[in-house]
Amino acid sequence: MGTRQDIRNKIRQLTGRKSQVQLSDAEVDFQIDSYYEGEFPLQFRSSDLRQEFSMTLIPNIDVYTVDAQSFQSIEPVCYVEGYPTLFLEDRSTLHKLFPDIRQDVLLGFGNGGTSYTFMLNVSTATPILKGTVLVYSDTGFSTNTSVVDDSQGNLVDLNADGTFGTIRGTISYQTGAIVITFATLIPQGKEIKIQSRQYASNRPTTVWYWVSEQETGQLTFRPVPDKSYNIRIITYNIPVLGTSQTAVPTLIQWWEALAYGASMKIFENQKDLQSAQQMEQLLERKLNLLGRQQWFQLRTQRTQTIYNTPMNGISPGDGYFGFFGNTW
Repeated sequence: MGTRQDIRNKIRQLTGRKSQVQLSDAEVDFQIDSYYEGEFPLQFRSSDLRQEFSMTLIPNIDVYTVDAQSFQSIEPVCYVEGYPTLFLEDRSTLHKLFPDIRQDVLLGFGNGGTSYTFMLNVSTATPILKGTVLVYSDTGFSTNTSVVDDSQGNLVDLNADGTFGTIRGTISYQTGAIVITFATLIPQGKEIKIQSRQYASNRPTTVWYWVSEQETGQLTFRPVPDKSYNIRIITYNIPVLGTSQTAVPTLIQWWEALAYGASMKIFENQKDLQSAQQMEQLLERKLNLLGRQQWFQLRTQRTQTIYNTPMNGISPGDGYFGFFGNTW
């Protein structure tokens, strides 16, 4: 009981559409998956969808891509080698803690040609941060006289739409060695400069999470890792129901809720709003019952406050990291 086929059968009973002509299995399955993945997790935030996400940081790499489509949210606490870190979703707060100051350094002067080799004076303890390099001539900031780095060690043109263009040279983030061929001649005596940010690597104490317009999640760590570190984050995943007829939800008890929710969407599509409202009432009742299971699981847990979750013998409310009450 509780399989995809059981959910289909329940939906056909609820909607009164028992034949494939009235409602195909493909449409039923679409509405089941649409509700289960898109609406159910928002209506019923179950701890059974909570999972630990783990990854390994790489030395001198500060930005990591995660699949934002695979989970609802990330819990606001991250552990680096067991140490809690500050979890941010606001760029301005990150820059207040770690200012994004970029140096403007003279590399040399134009000689009337296009090809140049430079050596930026970089200490081995403070390499260049990837993605922060701009090499330009003081003739202007046009695409012909300036290049940026692509975070892969290449110096490239920056297109008007923000994408990377032709590769013009290379830069070593560790040594500061630069080889570049501009798209146009740099006049004799014209300054050639570089803007970049250098950094001192260490164990990360802060992580910034954001989702781009392409629905790609990124985790940025500060300080930049100086060696490999294991990180652990709690995420609330988006549930997925298998395609086979015997596939079951994360918890079998959810199957009727999925039938009510999918039936509601079917009635909405057919503009039968009265029937959709009836399904919504049945769904709300079912979700309330499912919520009791989670309540029973948590009934012995004391509500956490800044006064009853000490960390290292100090009340978390006494310091900047006072929100670390939600521990493992």
